[in-house]
Amino acid sequence: MEIRPKFPAHRLHDPKRQAELAVYRELQASTTPGVILYEPRFGPYSRGLDFAGWLRDIGRYGLEVKGGHHSVEGATWWLSTPAGQQEIDCPALQAWDGAMAMRDRIARKKGKGPFVIAALVFPDMAPDVSVREALADSPVHVIFGVEDLTGQLSRLTHVDHPPSADDILREVALVTGAEPEPETDASMLPEPETDASMLPVSETDASMLPVSDLRVEHLVIHHVEHLHIHRHFPDEPGAEVA
Repeated sequence: MEIRPKFPAHRLHDPKRQAELAVYRELQASTTPGVILYEPRFGPYSRGLDFAGWLRDIGRYGLEVKGGHHSVEGATWWLSTPAGQQEIDCPALQAWDGAMAMRDRIARKKGKGPFVIAALVFPDMAPDVSVREALADSPVHVIFGVEDLTGQLSRLTHVDHPPSADDILREVALVTGAEPEPETDASMLPEPETDASMLPVSETDASMLPVSDLRVEHLVIHHVEHLHIHRHFPDEPGAEVA
């Protein structure tokens, strides 16, 4: 499968990056047609994802990878470390936020947001009951290990409108900035509402309007046939438009 960019050389032996590397290599070796982006960012305030994936005729995915062994007690998530159990934030929130940022980025560019499947991937773990139960009612799916990863992804949920080859080319170009922003057709924009009080009123214009429609500051009517409009501005005290 096509995956970009190349995994950074300085991370290849970083212990904290081995889980991501395992996922990267498994996706790269897959024969499933599609495109994977490593560490995409979908906006200045987006938390991003470890991987964004488009699997042709299967689905769109936002993947957050978590190395090590995790467990859940009540609503508290724990990570096992050499120093003992460390309390961490729920990683499902990051996976969900990233997947929705991916969807919203496509929606801003394409005009509608596709269905993006959010998933947590635990490469170092066997299936864990506490994690499964914690995410049982969550929109975020969970995957343990990396064996047959694209097969596991394809079995997560049914997608009514999976991406075609053309969809993938278009959407990847949109989210990576490889395609220029579409120009806005001014004819498709709604006409702005006009506040008559904000418009200048000439003598000719005033003569065409009923008195009740003239909303001008300091309007003085001396006679119905002779309408004089006095508009006073801070920089021009007493200025008169007749």
